[in-house]
Amino acid sequence: MIIGTQTILINKSNKLLIAKRAEIKKLAPGRWNFIGGKVEKTDKDIYEGAKREIFEEVGINIDLNDLKLVGKKIVSWENGEPFKCNTFIYYLKETDKVSLNIEHSEYDFIDLNEFDQYNIVGYSKEEIKRYINGVLS
Repeated sequence: MIIGTQTILINKSNKLLIAKRAEIKKLAPGRWNFIGGKVEKTDKDIYEGAKREIFEEVGINIDLNDLKLVGKKIVSWENGEPFKCNTFIYYLKETDKVSLNIEHSEYDFIDLNEFDQYNIVGYSKEEIKRYINGVLS
């Protein structure tokens, strides 16, 4: 089974960073998602995998001490392949600037109330709310 990460990156205005998958992507082209991907054999653990994916996809070098694991679940990609997803939350610093790679065509910071306006892969609004509330409480 593939092991992966998805990180909910939150800015100072409590908006969530989402990125639109490029049309060239094999899985879920043109759909919005949080930042993440497969944990590679060269990653020490899921935390290192999340950090690497964040840097590769949006150019932000995070502090592992501030990365919080908030959930684990098995999801099924559109091709039916099972994927063990480790979900993290990370609060961005004011100096963090997004720089997309070719895997994504655009990004946006959204309020949780805007969640349903986007076709986000793998999560429900209620699930994201639980993850965020779990960290804040």
